[in-house]
Amino acid sequence: WNIAGFLVHGQVLVVIWFVIVLLLIFSFLGTREADRIPHSWQNFMESALDFVVDIARNQLGESFYREWIPFIGTLFLFIFGCNWAGAVIPW
Repeated sequence: WNIAGFLVHGQVLVVIWFVIVLLLIFSFLGTREADRIPHSWQNFMESALDFVVDIARNQLGESFYREWIPFIGTLFLFIFGCNWAGAVIPW
């Protein structure tokens, strides 16, 4: 496809939307019934968030990392999901 002068392969768009839908489903399942003691999906999402927070804290510093967590977390999970989708889905 030619979108705004850029040649885009259909597989790329399918994988991007597939990963976006998966991230939305995981975030919904992880925050649907938030408890003080995490269980199942909430536990999984808190582990992913802790991983991203540790990376941001180590790379950006203790006083500067908090405002970058949403951006870094979204970017990390999207790229991670796209890489896994490209490796797992047989085209």
